[in-house]
Amino acid sequence: LTNGEGKVGIPIAVKMLQARDSSLKIVEEGIKEVERTPFVRCVGLGGAPNFLGEVECDAGIMDGRTLQCGSVGALQGYIHAITVARAVMEHLPHVFLVGKGAAQFAKEIGEKTTNLLTEEALADYSNWINKHIPKNLLESKHLSLLPYANLSAKHNFAKGTTVFLVRDSNGNLAG
Repeated sequence: LTNGEGKVGIPIAVKMLQARDSSLKIVEEGIKEVERTPFVRCVGLGGAPNFLGEVECDAGIMDGRTLQCGSVGALQGYIHAITVARAVMEHLPHVFLVGKGAAQFAKEIGEKTTNLLTEEALADYSNWINKHIPKNLLESKHLSLLPYANLSAKHNFAKGTTVFLVRDSNGNLAG
């Protein structure tokens, strides 16, 4: 089961279900497909940057069999936030790593860095900034994000995320 943004991960999930892979592995691989697909603009490669022009990724994963979970937030420079989240679940006593700590952990587990900001996403961001933000405001030491937060949030991205729920051939759930 997935929402609209996750549909690019369905073909790989179906193949993995047919191969009787675990629900946890299927969730990770399905989301990885979403993260590496640049036309899915809410996550990963080609994802919309934040107000400051930085692509930050969040991910969470849960094993329904054990109820363990792991997550990362504000992860920059790594395409597969879901893989880092799974590693948090499997290797750390923590549930959630954020920002620089999440990036350091991603590096330590061998994830490769990548530039997630595509030319198309950068062009969209630059056009929006030029249309809505007074010149030099971003460089100002007195920048207040509050007046622009609601304006900058694209309604189809602002409160949603990619959801992937799987029940494998053994009846185990993961999401």
